[in-house]
Formats: sequence, structure tokens, C-alpha cells
Amino acid sequence: MLPFRHSPHRDAQVFGEGAHAPRQTRYLLRSQIDEHVTDGAALADLEVMVSELVTNAFLHAGGPCELRILHHAGVPVAVEIVDTGGGLDQITACLRYGARRSAPEAIDSESLDLGGRGLAIVAWLSGGRCGVHTTRLSTTGQPGESVWFAIAHATDVG
Repeated sequence: MLPFRHSPHRDAQVFGEGAHAPRQTRYLLRSQIDEHVTDGAALADLEVMVSELVTNAFLHAGGPCELRILHHAGVPVAVEIVDTGGGLDQITACLRYGARRSAPEAIDSESLDLGGRGLAIVAWLSGGRCGVHTTRLSTTGQPGESVWFAIAHATDVG
């Protein structure tokens, strides 16, 4: 289940389709969390995860898509990419697979469907603190799905 799912503060930003979507979403993410996540390596991991999810959203759902950053007590705690796609069971399986790997190199692309490797990387980078659930797009009200991951903060690590 998504941590702080019913948080009163949830920013939703729509992003464009195409080759620029991952870059645009990384920019939106960084602008929202830069002051809270100061570790450069952690920030790079967050950007990789959001890029993977945005790419999957457009490959499999086509759009529209939203970036949501969930806050608790003014601090960003989770990131969601919401789209109109389906396949919750397949997404869940890919996330579970990635969370069980010891390193990204251990993710066997032969055993995953197209897009599954990116989901497995998200699961590995987030330490398994990720998931998927049904929702509605904030901007259009369309039914969809949210693939999310938790943001690790300095207090969460070592």
C-alpha cells in the first residue's frame, strides 16, 4: 500500500508525450524535492526511477500522464506516475522481481517482458519501497493506475 496515500498535500503535474517527457519529468521532480533530498547519489537514483516510469507510461498507456509528489508534514515522501494504462498484475510481478535482486546487473532482461526491466530497476533502487494501485487522473478524472516509489531521506539511510 502506498505510504501516506491520503496525505493532504499531493502535487499533480501533467507532462508532455514523446522523447522530452523523461527530461521534463526529471526537471519537475528536482524542482519539487531539491531542498529536501540533498544527497547527489540519492537524487540521481530518484531521477532514474522517474525516467523509467515515465518511459513505461508512454510506451504502454500513451498518455495522458501525471507526476504526483506526495508530502507528509511538508516533506516529499513518495513519487507517483499516473497513467491510463492497465496491467496491475504484470507491474506488480516486475516490481517484486526487482526487489529480490542483489544488484541491477542481476536483473535478467531475458525473463522480463518489454518494460519489465525498468520496473525491476525501480524496485531495486527503491529498496522494494514501491508499488502500483488503481486511481484516477487528477486532471481528467479518467480511471488509471499509479506506479509509485518512496523517497529515501538521510534519516532513512544508514
